[in-house]
Amino acid sequence: PIIAGDFNMKLTSDLLELTESDFEISYNIKKYFSFYPTEHSFDKVPVTLDYILVNKQKFKINTISCVDTKATDHYALISNIDIL
Repeated sequence: PIIAGDFNMKLTSDLLELTESDFEISYNIKKYFSFYPTEHSFDKVPVTLDYILVNKQKFKINTISCVDTKATDHYALISNIDIL
């Protein structure tokens, strides 16, 4: 499977623990910030909360980018993923 979204987790080590090393994590391909603070934010510095996870045996993340959008308070993740 491909799983994407707001995990509200700042540490990829927590994601690795949950996925038992079966998944590739977008942040490990390229570092990015997916949430920039507003005046009402708890965090006052940019953080990464959004990830794409792909099964390592079935998919490979080639590129990952994070782009500003007015559709949400988080930046959108855009990825190019190969089927193996």
